[in-house]
Amino acid sequence: MSHSAVLPVEEALEKLMLPYEFDLSILETIETKNLPGHIERVGKVVYERTSIHDGRTH
Repeated sequence: MSHSAVLPVEEALEKLMLPYEFDLSILETIETKNLPGHIERVGKVVYERTSIHDGRTH
């Protein structure tokens, strides 16, 4: 996913006015040393795409 693809998703989530705050990041581009590990330990998956062809997640 590119940064240009993240922005519309962030805007759509904001417009929903949910009682939650979302922080969308592209994991491979995070430069803060400890943040990827923190995300792996504490982060929550809110959506995971499954291929309709083989059932595997991507």
